[in-house]
Amino acid sequence: MSTFCCPERKKSHPYLHYNREYKAASDILTYRRVSGARRAFQNSASQQRVTLQVCSTSFAEIFFIPYLHILLRFSLSLKKMSWQAYVDTNLVGTGNVTQAAIFGHDGSKWASSSTLNVSAAEAKALVGGFKDPSGLRAAGIHLGGTKYMTLKADDRSIYGKKGAAGVITVKTGKAVLIGVYGENTQPGAAASTVEKLADYLIEQGF
Repeated sequence: MSTFCCPERKKSHPYLHYNREYKAASDILTYRRVSGARRAFQNSASQQRVTLQVCSTSFAEIFFIPYLHILLRFSLSLKKMSWQAYVDTNLVGTGNVTQAAIFGHDGSKWASSSTLNVSAAEAKALVGGFKDPSGLRAAGIHLGGTKYMTLKADDRSIYGKKGAAGVITVKTGKAVLIGVYGENTQPGAAASTVEKLADYLIEQGF
């Protein structure tokens, strides 16, 4: 009768068993640490975004909105100053024009020499003359109480003359330039001064 013998199980070394358990526990701790660090980083980033958003909103509310009306007034005053600077520097300042003014297409005055008083009716008639010059050709150009004989009138430029003096008016996209020259000024020099400024304003979107 044969006897069946079970193979003897090899006993694992206690140190190896302990080492496997330690490694498993270490892996779990490492995973937990990494996961915790990731969550902490995400929470920190989220808090920073919220903080930045709150800070930016608070900055705008505290520093910008209360002074918005001041900034708008400054912008408008700067625009008016620039139009007056065109009159004083780019027109009269050249010496080729003795008086000058800038009007809008609606006839409103943007800037003017102190000695050039163009009435609302005169400005309206002049602006309308760029669209229909027949009235200016028949009745002449009236500016500041002075009548000029119309020499040229089209959709860009209207020229007038009184003796050796005269007036040059040029229309841009948003404005009408007026330049009055005296008897000692060459008409070509006055026309070039006003036309060049008109070209510049057109390039700038005006």
